[in-house]
Amino acid sequence: MAARAPPPQALDAAERDLVLRLLTSPACRDLAIPQVWARELDEGRYWCSVSAMYRIACAAGQVWERRRLATHPARVRPELVARGPSEVWSWDIAALKGLSKGIWYKCYVILDIYSRYVTGWLVAAAEDAVAAKDFLNDAMNRNGSQPHTIHADRGSCCLIGVTAMGCSAVPMLPAW
Repeated sequence: MAARAPPPQALDAAERDLVLRLLTSPACRDLAIPQVWARELDEGRYWCSVSAMYRIACAAGQVWERRRLATHPARVRPELVARGPSEVWSWDIAALKGLSKGIWYKCYVILDIYSRYVTGWLVAAAEDAVAAKDFLNDAMNRNGSQPHTIHADRGSCCLIGVTAMGCSAVPMLPAW
């Protein structure tokens, strides 16, 4: 099978080079290819179709995001370091399956991340912000000291409980 002849309206090498020089010129360097095509058309110059401009730019390795994009600094995750007991506590709520089908309980747990000691736990029928607040206060009273920081995940009750305890002197740090 013989190679197909190029169509008569195809751009020759010189015309392709002119289009590529246009796309890489300082005036068009930061514009999208359809914007370059429209600007040239407004000035009365028709070089080729937009798709042909894309093919020429792609063949030359020039297809990328042509705009200057804003760069944002990397978001640093907060790191909690405990150098002794009762410095940082972490609390969460887990679901426990009941004996009957469809019955679930909520297990509130607070861990001291330094010693991995369970400083408090509670099994309740449902998640409740008031119960969470009372649970956290009770754990601090039973332990005899307040942690420097309490880590909470982004569950709704954990955040509500953290917000409800906002009057406390203990800083709350949500997970990312």
